[in-house]
Amino acid sequence: MSREIVKAVEWMSGLDPRFAREIRGADPDDVARLEAAQGHPCPEVHRDYLLAMGVHPSWFFVHEIDFRLRALLKWHEDLGSGPGPEHTLIGADRSESQNDFYLETAEGEAPEVVSFPWHPGVNLKRTLRDYRAFQAGSLSELICRVGFELYRLRPQPLQERWHLAGSPAAVEQVDELLHGLGLERLWFSNPRGGYYEHSDAAVRVVSTPGHEPVVIVGATASMLAAIRQRVEPLRGAR
Repeated sequence: MSREIVKAVEWMSGLDPRFAREIRGADPDDVARLEAAQGHPCPEVHRDYLLAMGVHPSWFFVHEIDFRLRALLKWHEDLGSGPGPEHTLIGADRSESQNDFYLETAEGEAPEVVSFPWHPGVNLKRTLRDYRAFQAGSLSELICRVGFELYRLRPQPLQERWHLAGSPAAVEQVDELLHGLGLERLWFSNPRGGYYEHSDAAVRVVSTPGHEPVVIVGATASMLAAIRQRVEPLRGAR
């Protein structure tokens, strides 16, 4: 199993030991059935995810998205092989919007998680242009973000959300400022999403293509004031 999924399971289990006890992986033969249904192999990280928690993902959830292998098999049974090997279905949307989650792979780049509605006969290029939404810089980020928000960010007594002005270069400056305050950058961070923690604070920095970067802070009053003072020169007008 890839180190990425092993680390995600370890990190989530460190937040809540129930996670390791409750997850249940899929049988390799069932993963092979999925690969046959979609017409191409799963990206390594998704295959490892399915083998680790493809039957029951414990408390990993994202809205109405079903990441279980049986949901993916049902989706392919209803809709066929899907949009192609560059977009591997990883989560079926049970809501009316049908914005399913995919691992998007481009040559030479790590897979990112995106969402868009798809059904046979649609023009994929047009659909991606009009409806593609970025969700996470990696599958491990998507998994660990759930734990970060539940166990690190929300328990903090005060919460604020700030938009950053300018280019993504501001994100690098925030990284340096948070490091200077003693916040640790967590291992599942990536250029699209930075996650930081301290005994008195938790910070998420979101850098979504086409949008202003956002800083989400949960902290004690004194730490929030310190972070606000450092980040203030980078904040937008909102």
